[in-house]
Amino acid sequence: MANMKVEVVSLVTTDSKQTNLENFLRYMDDAAENGVDLIMFPEYSLTGLPDRISMNVLVPEEKAHFEANAEFIPEGPTVSAVMERAKERNLYVCWTMMEQDKYYSGRIYNTAVLVGPEGLVGTYRKVHRAGTEALCFCKGDSASDVFDTPFGKVGFIICFDKLFPETVRELKLKGAEIILSPTAWPGLDRRLGNLDPSMQLYRYAGPTRAVENGVVYIDANLGARPGQNGSAQGGHPRIVDAMGRYLTEGSWDEGKFIAEIDPQASIAEYYDHLRLSKEQHLKLLQRQQEVFEKTHLFWETVRINIGFYGNALGKTALDLGNALLFKYVLKK
Repeated sequence: MANMKVEVVSLVTTDSKQTNLENFLRYMDDAAENGVDLIMFPEYSLTGLPDRISMNVLVPEEKAHFEANAEFIPEGPTVSAVMERAKERNLYVCWTMMEQDKYYSGRIYNTAVLVGPEGLVGTYRKVHRAGTEALCFCKGDSASDVFDTPFGKVGFIICFDKLFPETVRELKLKGAEIILSPTAWPGLDRRLGNLDPSMQLYRYAGPTRAVENGVVYIDANLGARPGQNGSAQGGHPRIVDAMGRYLTEGSWDEGKFIAEIDPQASIAEYYDHLRLSKEQHLKLLQRQQEVFEKTHLFWETVRINIGFYGNALGKTALDLGNALLFKYVLKK
């Protein structure tokens, strides 16, 4: 293994998949000319986001937009176009898009895709959906697999996944050395700059996952549209080494940011600094994961039962008026 040159793009999207694709190809050509090995675009960067999208209130055009722009992977036209250009340019490319289920027409997923000169490398369907995302697309049924690349073993998370320590921990236990995290994380108000609390959470959650697990962490976030302040996309794409150091980071605006890193050397430095062997670290992470799984199973059982009985009681209470009316009619 050796140095890899990585480019993260803080893309400003439109609601036109064709326009976004043209921007993809333009950035890919430029990256290849600059000797980049891997370029990563943000979450939703191919599909784009409708102007009125909100994480708190579902607007009808949001779900319709995602459904209209979903396609099969890897047979879909835009996936095929990116794959063809990646092969021509000897380039690895990561992004997310809406994936159409091949067996159920009503199911779509928010899916991370990695392609390279050899074609499709791997995909991952987002598990932790934020806000109204749960009403727009289906939940992935498992964590990412880990995929071999010339520069190391790669695993995916998407955006909100980064707030769940078990996501990256599971990938580390599977052998991941590099975490790819396409993201569409909004700030509250860009006029607050680095004091924006949403952006504080975004900027430190990812590097925390890197330091916990000793992995290289690559994050690309949607950029803010010109003149947009409130609820602007947060930008700040970054490349973080296994020690948690920022090798490059952008601002709120659209732009490309490039850094070189040797993932295996970075991980070796991490263990040297930790004064712990990789095997000892993995045993510690395995114990943490086992505790999480037991705790998660318990609280999921509690949640399901509260939902089940709460729903039954709530429906019964709401139906009480009809039941009394029906009983009155029968007596007459």
